[in-house]
Amino acid sequence: HITETGQVEYSTSTIYNYIDKGFLLGQECDLLANCKLKKRKLDKKYHRYNNKGISREGRTFNDFIVYKLKNKISCYVQMDFLGFKIDSEQQILCLHFLPLEFIYLAVFNKNCVIEDIISLFNNFEAKLGFENFNKIFHTLLTDRDVLFNNYQRFEQSSLDKNIKRMNIFYCDPASSAQKSNVENSNKQLRKIFLKDDVIENVTPAMISAINSNINSRALPSLNGMTAYDAFKLAFGKSILKELGVEHINSKNVKIVNYREYKDFWC
Repeated sequence: HITETGQVEYSTSTIYNYIDKGFLLGQECDLLANCKLKKRKLDKKYHRYNNKGISREGRTFNDFIVYKLKNKISCYVQMDFLGFKIDSEQQILCLHFLPLEFIYLAVFNKNCVIEDIISLFNNFEAKLGFENFNKIFHTLLTDRDVLFNNYQRFEQSSLDKNIKRMNIFYCDPASSAQKSNVENSNKQLRKIFLKDDVIENVTPAMISAINSNINSRALPSLNGMTAYDAFKLAFGKSILKELGVEHINSKNVKIVNYREYKDFWC
C-alpha cells in the first residue's frame, strides 16, 4: 500500500532489503509474506467442525468450473471463516469478491447456527433489493463447513420463496487451494486478528471500520487501485453505502489489531 500510493520513492523489494539489513525500524515479523510457514500441527486450542456424509451433488468444485465457463461468470464470491481460538466469544466470516479483491467481514457469536448465516444474506437482500443482491452474490464458492450446508436456504430468495437468488458451490474436502483468494485474505487478516487473539467485544462499528480500511489499500493486483474503487466501478457507490463501507484517505489507512478500531470513527 505504501509503495503503490507513492509515500516513499523505493520499491517494495528495496524496503524488504532495508528492513532485513536493519536500516529501518520495521522487523521481519512485520512482513507477513516474508515469514516462512512451518509445518502445521494439530492445535486443539482452535475450534474445528466435523462434517461428513453431506450430499452436494451438482454443487461440487467441478460443477462450479463448468457453471462458471458456460455462463461466462466474471465476478463471484469466495466465503470462509477465519480460524479462532476455542475460548473466543466471536468468530469472523470473510467474503472475498473476485476479481475486485474486495473483502467484507461480518462478526458472529462463536456458537452461531446456520440461521444466523442465512440472516446475514437475507439482510443483504432486504437492503440491496433482489436485483442488486443477485448481481453481486450471483455465484458463491465456499468450503464444507456445517454452517454452509443448507444450500437451498442460501439460494432461495427471502423476498419471494419461488425465486432463486444465488448459486452456491463447495470446494472438495481438504482442498483450500480451490478458494485460494479468501485463504490469502485470511492470512492478511492475521495482522488484525492475531492467531493467538481471543476474539471478543467486536462491534458492528468496529467491523465497518475494518472493512473500510482494508478496502482502501492500494493493491498491486489492481495496478494501484483500491478494492473500494474497483467495487464502486463495478456495482456503484450506493451499494457500498448499504454495506457500511466507506473510503479512507490513503494516508489515513490503518491495518492494526482489531481492538484499536474501537474508537476509529470518533
